[in-house]
Amino acid sequence: MTFIAGTSVTWDSNPLRLTDTDDVQALTGKSSRSDRIVSAYAGIRLDKPYAQQRFQAEVLKSAHRYENFSYLNFDPLDYRGAWLWQLSPRLSGVISADRTEALANYADFRNVSQRNVRTTENQALSADWSAFGGWHVLGAVARREVKNSVPFSQLPGYDGRGGETGAKYEWAPDRTMGIIFRSRDISYVDQPLDPVTLQDDGGHVTDRELFATWRLSGKSDLEGRVAVVDYRSNHFRERDFSGPTGRLAFNWTPTGKLKLSLLASRDLGLWNTDYASYRVDKAIALVPAWQISGTASVRVSLRRFTTDYRNPVPAFTGPLRKDTSNAADLTLDWSPRRNLVLTGNVQRELRDSNDPTGDFQRTAARLDVSFLF
Repeated sequence: MTFIAGTSVTWDSNPLRLTDTDDVQALTGKSSRSDRIVSAYAGIRLDKPYAQQRFQAEVLKSAHRYENFSYLNFDPLDYRGAWLWQLSPRLSGVISADRTEALANYADFRNVSQRNVRTTENQALSADWSAFGGWHVLGAVARREVKNSVPFSQLPGYDGRGGETGAKYEWAPDRTMGIIFRSRDISYVDQPLDPVTLQDDGGHVTDRELFATWRLSGKSDLEGRVAVVDYRSNHFRERDFSGPTGRLAFNWTPTGKLKLSLLASRDLGLWNTDYASYRVDKAIALVPAWQISGTASVRVSLRRFTTDYRNPVPAFTGPLRKDTSNAADLTLDWSPRRNLVLTGNVQRELRDSNDPTGDFQRTAARLDVSFLF
């Protein structure tokens, strides 16, 4: 068992993601849009094998204090636990549960005068049966519950339950292809049915996914998935949508100390407003990493996001919203002693939108000190 404790100091030029034209005083009662956040955390971590079983757990209690926007202070309790079970050489799986608490992203949650803590809990049971040859039969059941501490109509809290089944074929441990079928029912927990605005109380989501991992050479590998997602609203057909999603990751390790990753993704997400029923998020990222020594490493991340808001309600006549974001960050990790880790991070982010309330820019710097004992 490992005990974890640490503290961090973050300076953020725009934690509420305000536009350049926003009146900070009128919106928040503060004269400055920047803030310094001091955080402290402590917890335990366990990773214990026992015969053919493996048990993992982590519990972390944190406290975050904002010097300027003190109403954002919160004390999350996060945990995760997993039992990697194996009944026989051919039958294995995972039973897991986790919980996270975090402030809602103020790039999306625009009520900047309120603190919104978004709590996410997951429980899952999965199984993998090695049927014959390289063929595996897959199955899982899962539940996800999301709660907001204050109303968030665009992304309301929900209770989602469902399962999946599929199969995969392994030519080798690093060469796999497979297919997954998923089905999930969603019930909103803080959004009543409203036939005027076409706000529903839930829906049903299905998706069909093809996935593959492939070792191209001793220095490169490729991982990808492509799926078709279909959402059906419980009551309002106008809110239905479907479309493709996917993710592709290419990793290249030309030397033992240098790694380069290129990632691209497309995702669909619910978005409950008059101007959209869902959003299409596209991202591309370049992430070079360098292991400077046995105790120090540096990583750079360059990312570009585009978000298209689609399928407005019939009464909406305005232009469809589109956001474009560019972000870069630099992270340095240094472990001068076995039980001490120092992390420094600098970020820069800009978002342009055809919605005048959606533009923002921010710069942030963070220093973190962690102790493991």
